Amino acid sequence: MQRITNNMIQHRLDEINELMQTPMETFFDRKHVVGNIHTYDNAVVQTKNESGGIAYLARTSTKREAYEHLVSMCETVRQFRLHRGI
Repeated sequence: MQRITNNMIQHRLDEINELMQTPMETFFDRKHVVGNIHTYDNAVVQTKNESGGIAYLARTSTKREAYEHLVSMCETVRQFRLHRGI
């Protein structure tokens, strides 16, 4: 099995944020950016308000699980867009 690195996870996060057309950065001017998808304690989350409130998209406990969920999310969005012709 290949070791999952932070760079691999960041690449997938950038990819999902780009596909979903959500902001790429987590913080701007010392405030949370609403809509950004990122990891928090190895869980995949999305920022919901400028105060830092989050919604869990995938509750995972390891980097490998988080990475696998991100890969699945990217593929799901790609298939949805292909099916809808977006």
